Amino acid sequence: MATTASERLWKQLRHAYDEADTPTLSQLTALANQLGLRKRGTGRSGQYAAGASTIHDWLNAKSVPAPAYTTHFRAVVQFLEARARHRGSEYRPVPPGLWDDLLLRARAERDAARGGRPATRREPEIPAPVTLTAPPIGFTGREADLRETLGWLDPHLDLAQVNNERRAPAVSMVTGMGGVGKTGFALHAAHRAKKWFPAGALFADLRGYVPGQQAEAGAVAGRFLRALGVKEKDLPPTDDGKCDAWQMALQGLALDGRPLLVVLDNVRTSGQVSHLLPSPPHRAIVTTRHRLSGPLASARRVDLGPLPMDDAVGLLERVLHEEDPDNTRVVDQSDDARRLAELCGGLPLALRICASLLRDESARPLASLVAELGDARTRLDALHYDDTDEHGRPMAVRATFELSYQHLTEQHRKAFRLLSAAPGPDISTESANALLGAASSRRLLADLARAPAATGCGRALVHARPDPALRPRERTSARR
Repeated sequence: MATTASERLWKQLRHAYDEADTPTLSQLTALANQLGLRKRGTGRSGQYAAGASTIHDWLNAKSVPAPAYTTHFRAVVQFLEARARHRGSEYRPVPPGLWDDLLLRARAERDAARGGRPATRREPEIPAPVTLTAPPIGFTGREADLRETLGWLDPHLDLAQVNNERRAPAVSMVTGMGGVGKTGFALHAAHRAKKWFPAGALFADLRGYVPGQQAEAGAVAGRFLRALGVKEKDLPPTDDGKCDAWQMALQGLALDGRPLLVVLDNVRTSGQVSHLLPSPPHRAIVTTRHRLSGPLASARRVDLGPLPMDDAVGLLERVLHEEDPDNTRVVDQSDDARRLAELCGGLPLALRICASLLRDESARPLASLVAELGDARTRLDALHYDDTDEHGRPMAVRATFELSYQHLTEQHRKAFRLLSAAPGPDISTESANALLGAASSRRLLADLARAPAATGCGRALVHARPDPALRPRERTSARR
């Protein structure tokens, strides 16, 4: 059953009281003396001191603090939270202003009950909306990254702001090249965490890398509002209005103590999602091929690289086994399986394409596919499967690579092509200057490093290296 506003207030107050080691009522009533408050009937002030029986009723869910006791109630809350922190407990203060909001809602509910008692009539419980698509089958590895991300997502760990300088970021950003498995990782984490979000878990593909098909923030906000139960006729007519309504809905859910999880997939620029991002206690996961700044600068970030070879082989085995439990080719042909994983550069997209090709030919030995991928000049063409994934995206590494490449400027495209001519995985900034014909190539390298999709996918498959992303170093060299 959904909780009432009064119940939420009492629950928060009782939690603070217990964490403060249940101070005596005399300690709480004495706070009025420090504020110069008098008992009702002894002065003309609009604020009065609450007696021991009144505070007892607050703590035991029998009454809601009346407007005349607001100042004393605030003092009680501040005392309890300060004492709880001083005791070294794990209690985290409620964000500033939320106590007042809880109090106002509880009072409005009490007034609507017509008799001074908290409303007992509750709305029927509506199942929380979950629009997350299923993660790809055979998710493998990423355990450390997953544990870290789940720690960030838990709204109970840092729901409150300890002070103005320490604010809990609501957004986790998953970055990496195209085909590295960002969407699968985000969905896997979201499905693991959705139990923490009583308001639901919503998913939207922003299609940031598909020319002419980028989703507008207003359209996504409207979609999310409809998922939350807003009728089409009640939606604002403009995109700005939908975004404002979305933020108001998030604020209402926060006041109700109902965190929401949002997954914003395939984001190319911060501007695409700036009006969609929530604040604590809500959480969001943003996936992108770029390292974004602006409103996402404070996001906690996990950078996904290609899978280590053992995990890459494990992914290939799990996908084939889950689709056909009798398929043991990866185990039986382990050397060829490892070579296949190496030729795929550890990229989950390439590995899944190989699994699909092998699934269609159940008798085909892995060595045959290894031979087909052996020529670096035709490898991108071979890593293609005539179908789409669960999100409607083509299962073709070349298509993923080209979408990223198209978003580079001509200057960056030229620099990217020239860098592939340098031998080895590293290049010094001096050598890059000579190769690119520039007095200083550091800015070009930094720009390319912020677009790991375009600078990594091709090299991973042509050279089959485990760490293909371009990452400029701060001193004298840059990794391509």
